[in-house]
Amino acid sequence: MTRIRDVERTRFRAPVKRALIAAVALVGLAPGTAQAIYGGEEAAEPYSFMASMQFKTSEGVQHWCGATLIAPQWVVTAKHCMLYLPTAGTPLPKPSDVQVRVGSLDRTTGGDLVDVTEFVVHGKPISPDPTAPQDTRGTDIALLKLARPVSAQPVEIADSPAVTDVRLLGWGYNCQQPRGHGCTLPTALRQLDTRTLPREGCVSAKPGDAIIADREICQAATPSGESIRPHDSGSPMVVRAGSGWRLIGAASGPVQQGADTDGTGPNIYTDVTAYRSWIAEHVR
Repeated sequence: MTRIRDVERTRFRAPVKRALIAAVALVGLAPGTAQAIYGGEEAAEPYSFMASMQFKTSEGVQHWCGATLIAPQWVVTAKHCMLYLPTAGTPLPKPSDVQVRVGSLDRTTGGDLVDVTEFVVHGKPISPDPTAPQDTRGTDIALLKLARPVSAQPVEIADSPAVTDVRLLGWGYNCQQPRGHGCTLPTALRQLDTRTLPREGCVSAKPGDAIIADREICQAATPSGESIRPHDSGSPMVVRAGSGWRLIGAASGPVQQGADTDGTGPNIYTDVTAYRSWIAEHVR
């Protein structure tokens, strides 16, 4: 576990090899951003816990990943979302480079807009060298501490991921192959109802593709390819609980690897329920 506070000016060390590929595949603007939902529909109800992780750049604020409010001053997202267009030797972002919008269906307005003061990543720290050998399999999870508590209602984490029917949320691209096709990120949150797959069903026909690890959940695309896309990384997978929702996963990346990923294969979510104890150590 690595904690990074602005006052320490500490550098991350980079996400896993698969997470690095996922960062390009799921985080896809400029040389490498995160995914959004293709298909589905605009959010049909408020999701107070939904958050947009945004980088402050010289070209303005940019939505990078989704995140989920799990406590008034904490969101959970994917660890590889800490990777922001690095080249070898380029420092990775500091908490002060990031802001989070929480509690709005529109990533550009409404809700609470809050700065970030701390990153907490699980497992090995992130390296600024994207060519470094690394592994985030089963550890693609990070916590962001907000500069102040927000008024939005957090979501509870489910006891286990033992469900089949799930809902995905995100602001990723709403087109099947976003790169080079004039696709833009939606401002309105989208949702998609889909299902999970058993471990043995989480495969790709392409040699060398990812194999699901412990503490990961496999998400099935629909027959028409509706699924997450770049800039959906870190976004929640939720399950219905009475009239509300419970969090079970955070988007990590596609099983099918490479920049030509079209969303027709399964995707991997970090099993947030498996990290309940780790989260409790830091979120107080």
